[in-house]
Amino acid sequence: MTTKTSRLLHCTTNLACTPASVRIARTWVHQWLISDGAPEAVTTVAVQLTSELVANAAQWTGCSRVAIRLRVNNQRLRVDVEDGSRSLPVRLPADWDDENGRGLNVLQALADRWGVTVHPLGKAVWFELRVPAS
Repeated sequence: MTTKTSRLLHCTTNLACTPASVRIARTWVHQWLISDGAPEAVTTVAVQLTSELVANAAQWTGCSRVAIRLRVNNQRLRVDVEDGSRSLPVRLPADWDDENGRGLNVLQALADRWGVTVHPLGKAVWFELRVPAS
């Protein structure tokens, strides 16, 4: 379901919880934000952070599906990546040449705010970005 009126956007997609879904998630977020008129800089960061969260879910949770919820309300973008695991994500120390372990560090560095919401069927890791007025 999608609703769009004067800087309001709310859409959701469900994907398999696999590494292949990272590319699909990136494309989906990019297309929605570009069609909504989001600035390229915000879109680029949102795509990167979404891909990190989907990759983390695929690698660490053992879930079968992820849901991605994208909401733009005036000057805030919020993206939730929900999986079926109640295990909380852990920020790992990562050296510059490590191939894994950077996702939450990237999230911490680029998001204005982020967090985790645990619910009976799993959790959602979310982030928010400021969207400048157009």
